[in-house]
Amino acid sequence: MNAGDVCDCVWKAGKRHGACRYTFFNGEVYACTFVDGVCKEFDARQAAVRAAPDAASVQARAEGYASAAAKAEAQAAAKAEAIAAAAAEAAERAKFSHVTDILQRLGLASFLPAFKKEDVSNDMLATMTVDELKGIGLTLGNAKKVRLEIDALASPALAAGGGGGGGGGGIAAVTTATSSLCLSAPRTLASSNFLAAHEAAPDTVKKQHELFAAIDGFLAGMCRHFGAPAAAAEDLFLRLQGESFENPQELLSQIQVAATRIWTSTQKLQGKGVDDALNVEFCSLINRALRDDIAAVMPHLVVIVRAINALCIVRRDSKSLKFPPNAVSHRGGALPRQHHAFFAVGCKYRVPMYLATSFSEDKAYEFWYRAFATGQVPVHWVVHFDARGEHNLRYRCKNVNLVEKTVKGVEDEQEFLFVPYSVFTVMSITVPAKITGSNPVVVHIEAAIDNADEDEELPLAPWH
Repeated sequence: MNAGDVCDCVWKAGKRHGACRYTFFNGEVYACTFVDGVCKEFDARQAAVRAAPDAASVQARAEGYASAAAKAEAQAAAKAEAIAAAAAEAAERAKFSHVTDILQRLGLASFLPAFKKEDVSNDMLATMTVDELKGIGLTLGNAKKVRLEIDALASPALAAGGGGGGGGGGIAAVTTATSSLCLSAPRTLASSNFLAAHEAAPDTVKKQHELFAAIDGFLAGMCRHFGAPAAAAEDLFLRLQGESFENPQELLSQIQVAATRIWTSTQKLQGKGVDDALNVEFCSLINRALRDDIAAVMPHLVVIVRAINALCIVRRDSKSLKFPPNAVSHRGGALPRQHHAFFAVGCKYRVPMYLATSFSEDKAYEFWYRAFATGQVPVHWVVHFDARGEHNLRYRCKNVNLVEKTVKGVEDEQEFLFVPYSVFTVMSITVPAKITGSNPVVVHIEAAIDNADEDEELPLAPWH
């Protein structure tokens, strides 16, 4: 028998005897009958098959191979080489994935070859100083931008606003990606600097000097933390203070209202020495500090948070409290593809910042379309509430309220503001085959009735 032949017959005394079904190596099936191991017809057919090359061998030789076996061996080697090359390429992409993401997000993709040439991997990037970044070829300004982005990614629970919420004068918030650069254990509310400072802070803010001292200290601390000039903090503080003086009665008897109005301010940190990443509104600075869980500013920040939360947290039944139409509110923004998997159906999580939504879907649309227009993946968040909460405090969400006292110019946003570390559960996520500004990713989430009833160890959203 040749290698590859298959014989299906009866054997007698070690010899084929009787009906036989023989399959040759080339696939041909031959039926015959043996008598004591002899079948002249089979012998003749076998000789003919052995003499005639099979079709595979003919084709192999036509392609330059010595035989069909040689061709199969060469193809197997080529396949193994292709698999190894693909694995190496994937490893290369993974090694520089966050480097690539950061440079592309900052418009510095042209520097990626230089980073790869210097073998600046994700882990190495996390430790680089501004001077080291300059050594790769970045200007001082760009090196600072990259360093700011690395600092923002230092927290494993960085959640970002992509719009549709984030506060005043722009429901939009600063967009920052979550970090896989950080190797520490994931942060939770229980382990956060925020919770420790919040529990140590006074329950209420009663006087204007307490609020203004906290704002002043917070802005100064943020500028120190990010290397911005102290003069920029002083300038923004004076502008926010000036806006507040337009409503003097609030400063005398309604500090919580004054704090919430300041949250909606469109005033930005600005001036010489302020990087683009920090050239944002006051509300975005607050959310940046909350997302990054910056310990140095937390004692001042929690005073501001407690003042704002006094109006956002519902502990009483009141006919004056607004309830979202159809028991839903909306948020628009961006949701990078790498974070889609987090928002799996049934996932319960906290958002470590203020989360601004709107009664108006049209307002949310402005933000998700803006994300699409700038090359990001647009998302429409639909936040669901227990409909019974409209008339029954027991079922009303206790961690959100409509911001009605705003600075001039943002009255139409209908901002429904959730307090930091609010809890949500994913109901569904729809990712269209073709994502456009009119056909965004849609995520339906359910707001928890009371954050106080939820686990402090819940995971923190990597993006919002």
